[in-house]
Amino acid sequence: MVQRVLLAAAFSIGLVSVPAVLASRGDRDAAYSTGDWRNASVDEEQRRFVALASRIADRFGVEIWYDVCSHGYVWEHLLPIFHALPGRILAAASATERSWPPGLSSGRQQDGLLTRGFREGDVVEGTPEVVQAFLRTSRRHLVLAAGGIRDWMAEKWGLRRGVTPFEQLWTLSHGIDEGHFWGDDASKLSHGAGLPPVLFSRYLRKQRSGAVEALMSRLTPGMPTVVYLASILNQCHSPAFLTLGPVGVAAQCGSSGRGHGHRAVVAALRHLVRTGHNVVVRLHPQDIEERGLEAYRALLPGCLFDDYRAGRSAGDLAGVADIVVAEPSGSTFAVLHDAPKTPIVYLLRDREMYGCVKDKVLNESMADVVFLGPPAQVAGNRSSAPAAALLRAVRRTMGTTVGDQQVQARLSHVRRYYGDIDGFEEYRFAAALLRRLVFGDRTMARALVELEGLLARFSVLPVDQELPQPPICDTPCCREDKAFKSS
Repeated sequence: MVQRVLLAAAFSIGLVSVPAVLASRGDRDAAYSTGDWRNASVDEEQRRFVALASRIADRFGVEIWYDVCSHGYVWEHLLPIFHALPGRILAAASATERSWPPGLSSGRQQDGLLTRGFREGDVVEGTPEVVQAFLRTSRRHLVLAAGGIRDWMAEKWGLRRGVTPFEQLWTLSHGIDEGHFWGDDASKLSHGAGLPPVLFSRYLRKQRSGAVEALMSRLTPGMPTVVYLASILNQCHSPAFLTLGPVGVAAQCGSSGRGHGHRAVVAALRHLVRTGHNVVVRLHPQDIEERGLEAYRALLPGCLFDDYRAGRSAGDLAGVADIVVAEPSGSTFAVLHDAPKTPIVYLLRDREMYGCVKDKVLNESMADVVFLGPPAQVAGNRSSAPAAALLRAVRRTMGTTVGDQQVQARLSHVRRYYGDIDGFEEYRFAAALLRRLVFGDRTMARALVELEGLLARFSVLPVDQELPQPPICDTPCCREDKAFKSS
C-alpha cells in the first residue's frame, strides 16, 4: 500500500512525497534493472546542455511533472525526456500495486523506477487537488503524459477542456503508426503537441543493453529466434490476432474479432516452438496490464514473453531475432528503424483495404505481407490454411538478406511518419518545450539561444523542425470502407 506523508500547510501547492512507491524495489527481479535512466554519463556537450537547461528552468520557474499514471507507454515515450529536462515523477495517490481503473494506475506501473536510477525524492503522490494547485501556481508548470486521449488523461486530475489549467497538461505521442488505416485509434495522429517523439533515444538504447543481454541468456543457442510483436484489439476489425483483447472487447466482437486469424497465429507459434525455434512474444502493454501474462503462458507454452517493464524495446528484440512477425503498431516502426536488416513478416486482415492504401503503409517492398482475414481472403477455406500460410511466410523469409534498397525503403517509411531522427530527440524536445514557455520574456529567450547553440554541437536537426503529418487515406476506396469510417 502506498504510504501517505502529510506535509505542513506551508507547502502551498500540497506536494506529497511517496517513498513507498520506490521503497522495496531494490530487491526486485534483475529483469527490471535496465541501467540509469535518470542521470547516466553522457558526452560533454550533452552534459553541458542538461546543466544549462536545468539552470534555465530553475531561474524562470519551469517545473515539469512526468505523469506515469497511464499505460506502459511512459517507459519509451515519456521518461526518456527526464534526463534531459529533470522534473518530478507524478504517481496517483489512490493507486495500489493491484488497482486498475483506466487512467488512474496501470497495475504495477511504478515497477522499475528505483532500479532505473530514479530516487525517492523524484516522486510526487498526486491527487486532483495537488495537481491543480501545482498547475495554477505558474503557467510555466506543466504535466506531461503519454498515451490516451488528452481529455481522458486530464480527467483523472479533475481537469476539463476549456477550463484553466487544462492547457498545461500536454499529451505526447505514444507511437505513431498505421492503425488509422485499419479502423484503430486515429487520435494518435494528433498527439505530441508538435514535439519530437522520443522513442529512438540513443541515451536510453545504451541504458537498455543489460536488459537485452538478460533476454539473450534465456534463448537456446543454435536455434533460430522468432519475435512476435502483438497489437491490441481496439475495434473488431483491428489487425490484432494474438491478443485476447481488452476485458469485454473480444466478447463483443465474436467471430468477426478474434475468430479469424487468432487460432492460426496460436497454432503457428506453437508449431515453431515444437520444431526447434526460440519464440519471443511481446504483448501490447495494455494486454499485460489488463489480462496479465499467465493467460498467454497457458495459451503458448514454451514461448518466452517479453515484459515491457523490463525496459527492452521492440527494436532491441528485433536486433537479436532471425525474423520478426509483426502486427501493425508503433513497435513495428521501432523495428524498421532500429533493426532495418531483420526480415519481417507483416500480418494484416483486410486485403481490399491494403490494395487501396499500399503506397501509404508497410508493404511488400519492405516485408512479406500475409493476410489472415476471413476465409474468403485466404487461399483455400480449410481452417488450417491461415496457419499454414503464416508458417510458409516464416520459412521463406527466415534467413533472407534484406538488401540496401529494402533498408532504404524501410527507413524512408519511418521518416514519412516520424520525420528525421538522430537519437537526440529528447534534447530537442527539452529546448522546444522551454521555447514555448518564454511568454515574451527576452531574458529567457536569450538564454535559450545559448542552449540551442549547445544543442547544435551534437544534433544536426533544428529545434523548430516541422514534424510530418502521417499520411491519411483520401481516396474513394478508403472513404467507402467501413473500417476507415469507424476511425
